[in-house]
Amino acid sequence: MKPNFGVSIKENQRLNMSSKTEERKVDALKVALRAISKELDEIGKEVDEIGDRLEISTPEKITLWQSIEKKHMEYNTGERISDEDWEQFVEKCQDGFADEVSTIAMEWWNDHSKTEHGD
Repeated sequence: MKPNFGVSIKENQRLNMSSKTEERKVDALKVALRAISKELDEIGKEVDEIGDRLEISTPEKITLWQSIEKKHMEYNTGERISDEDWEQFVEKCQDGFADEVSTIAMEWWNDHSKTEHGD
């Protein structure tokens, strides 16, 4: 710290000591933050391992998926759908829906891959 010529030597020393104390506090906080960051990284790895065992996707394992709920269909069609009709529809269509979405995903991936890799 540069001396402040507008104050006494003792005041400059006190300000200098205060500045050094603040620097030590900042350094201690940096050390603590590094330790916390390291601990959070370890926790993240544990969460990933648990997710792998439970077959749960985490943000680092991004999954492309689509689901349609009854309320979405009602909103998009303007129709009121009974629970019974919806259950019948889902039971009848869920496999075909999954197949169609998979086909679309494959087509989109192929288009993306060709564009990105120049194939």
